[in-house]
Parts: sequence; structure tokens; C-alpha cells
Amino acid sequence: MMERRLRPFPRLLLFMALFLLFLMDNALSWSPSKVLRSSSSRFMARTTTERRQIKNGAFIHRRQLTLESGNSGTIRSRLVPITNTWNLTIWEWDKPSNVMEHYWASQQDVFSRKHYLLDPFGLVSWPGSVVATRLLHRYKSEIEGSTVLILGAGPGVEAQAAAMLGARQVIATDIHPTTLQLLRYGAQEAGLDGVIQEQVLDVCSDVPLPQCDVMVAADVLYNEHLALHVGRRCLEAVQKGVKVLVTDSQRFTDLLPDLNQRLDAEPPMQWNETRLDAFTGSGVMVDEDQTYNVTVRVLGIGWESC
Repeated sequence: MMERRLRPFPRLLLFMALFLLFLMDNALSWSPSKVLRSSSSRFMARTTTERRQIKNGAFIHRRQLTLESGNSGTIRSRLVPITNTWNLTIWEWDKPSNVMEHYWASQQDVFSRKHYLLDPFGLVSWPGSVVATRLLHRYKSEIEGSTVLILGAGPGVEAQAAAMLGARQVIATDIHPTTLQLLRYGAQEAGLDGVIQEQVLDVCSDVPLPQCDVMVAADVLYNEHLALHVGRRCLEAVQKGVKVLVTDSQRFTDLLPDLNQRLDAEPPMQWNETRLDAFTGSGVMVDEDQTYNVTVRVLGIGWESC
């Protein structure tokens, strides 16, 4: 008996079906390529994706983009859970450990440079940003219609949250333009770039704070020098009647001793603490995601309670 051969037309249909399945699978992971242009750099989407299983058996898709000029590198999307029904998507540096090596090598004169190094701490999200965002959500009525200032905004968790909670304007500041590029891309994708304004600001400088109603500083106390200046900025804000929210998950140092002295606070202000379970984020010393439980310190000034 002669073997029957598959005719060309069915083969073509099979090829088309497989091709359509390929497109459908990628459509779940990718949006059309987008370019973010600025005076210093731009990002171009690439067809690279990471699929990672989460607890309920579903998959999350992390997109990767290439930085075409300026500081060379790639960034990846991250889904940040805030509540059971509210997630934010931000963009982080793909290999923060490489940046960290250069940062520590030049740490001895980093504060005297006119052109600051790329800050590895600002390229990824931290537990303090999630806790700060949950508190903003709790006080949504205070955020609606207000101007919210973010010090050390990083990839923009708190900035996106404040905009979504109804802030009239969000001023997201950081020391390095590339960090603000990450924030801007996330804001554009979320449709929030009309509310969020990025601004380069050195907390340690003498430049006055922008006018605002609420000031947030989440996980920015990396060393004693910076903590002193964040405390000085808290004093500046409080003297203008601004509500202040500070969170700290890493406990490198403490701003309260100096701030209590400056404010002549009686009784002295103290940190409150809240526990954050199963936080997942990029480590700056290693490139793989880290999942851990952490107790976050919280300082609220001008709020009923924090």
C-alpha cells in the first residue's frame, strides 16, 4: 500500500495555526514596542520576557527594555502588590549589583561630586515604599486634591499610588535623571504622566522644597549623612504646615535623635512599626529576587495617627 502524503494545503493550515498560537501567547506578555525619549536617554522595548509562577498557579510576565543611550543597561517591569485588589507596575534596573560595585568604589567622595553616580538604591523598589503606599491609601481623603512631594522617589511606587488616589499633582524627586526615567516610563504606561512631575533634587542641597501639602520619604536613610539631611527636610516641611510620612525598612541609621532636637519635640517623637510579610524585590548586592518578612519603621508628622 502506498503511503499517503500530507498535501501542501493542510500543511499550510498547520503552520498558520502554530503561528497564531505563538502570537496569542506573546500577546499576553507583550505590548507593542514603545520608546521613551529624553534629553539624556531612551528605552526601547525588546521581545524578551520572563514568566514566573506565583502562589495561585498563575503566571506574571516581566518585560525587559534596553537603555539605548546614557547609562547603558536594561530595565524590567515589576508588579508590586499593595492590597489584595490593588497592584502597581513599575520599572527597575535589571542588574543593580553592577551599579552597586561602582557606587561603593567611589563612596569616599560621592557627596562632593557635581555629577552624581547612579544610585543603586533608587533603581529598585523597597518594602518602605509599599508600607508608605498603604498608609497613603488609608488617608486617601488627605491625598485627594493635594500636592504630594516624594523625596527619593526611585522607580515610583508612592508616586503612582498618590496619583491614583486622586492627588492633584505629584512631584517625584530623585538625585539622578536615570532613576526618574524609570519612574516616568511607569507613569506613562499607567496613564499618570499628566499628574506626576519628575524633578531632579539633591536632598543635601540648599534648594528649597517645592510647595506641597504632603511629603513622603520611603526607605531613603542609607547613611548618617543622608539621614541628617532628610531630617532637615522634614523640619523644613513641618514648619510650612506640610504633613510628613517617613518609612524605613533597612535601619542603616536613624534621623530621630537630630530631628527631635531640631523640633524641640516634647515628648520626643518615636517610630511606630508595622510588619510586612513576603515582600519580593530585587537585591542591590545580588541580582535575583529576594522574598522576606520585614518590620518597617514609620514616622508620621501632622497626621491623626500613622
